[in-house]
Amino acid sequence: MLKRLFLGGLRRQIGRIEVAGAIDGKTRERVLKALKEVEENQIPAVVLRIDSPGGTVADSQEIYNALLRLREKKGTRIVASFGNIAASGGVYIAMGAEKIVANPGTITGSIGVIIRGNNIERLLDKVGISFKVIKSGPYKDILSFDRELTPEERNILQELIDITYGQFVQTVAAARKLSLNVVKTFADGRIFSGEQALHLGVVDRLGT
Repeated sequence: MLKRLFLGGLRRQIGRIEVAGAIDGKTRERVLKALKEVEENQIPAVVLRIDSPGGTVADSQEIYNALLRLREKKGTRIVASFGNIAASGGVYIAMGAEKIVANPGTITGSIGVIIRGNNIERLLDKVGISFKVIKSGPYKDILSFDRELTPEERNILQELIDITYGQFVQTVAAARKLSLNVVKTFADGRIFSGEQALHLGVVDRLGT
């Protein structure tokens, strides 16, 4: 949802877009709709308020790319403002802003990618439950909860993680004008405060 702050005339409008909670398909649709409204109404500046622990990679990437297009196409000034938490995908979309502001105590970082599955094979064995699987290919049931990953499956998933992680690191490096090696020193999944983020170069200034 787009909110507007009027500062004395249409040319001095500022849009405010909130990204709260997990970043998913609904978040993406809502933010993209708000950005389209910004473009159609020629609003010259936007505050992107982020209070999110992150979310899915593709949804975060689409929001990030939409922010970049708006800046390049219309010259819209975009500032990201971090709330209580702006981590992982929240950091990713903030890279589409021209400037980033964080509270000193904002929890941010968590730059990385994860795939998580459950293995309850031993529990199923205890209760005498097993599954019969017919599949079109050897990896169709990858991450099934009733068995351990094979070495080949682990390699496939690790390669996927490494590729998407590389995309994340490159985005941060380009947006913050940092080298890949510098970004990798803190892009290891750790979280840090807004004050630490300022020293690392992830945000531009502290504020509310």
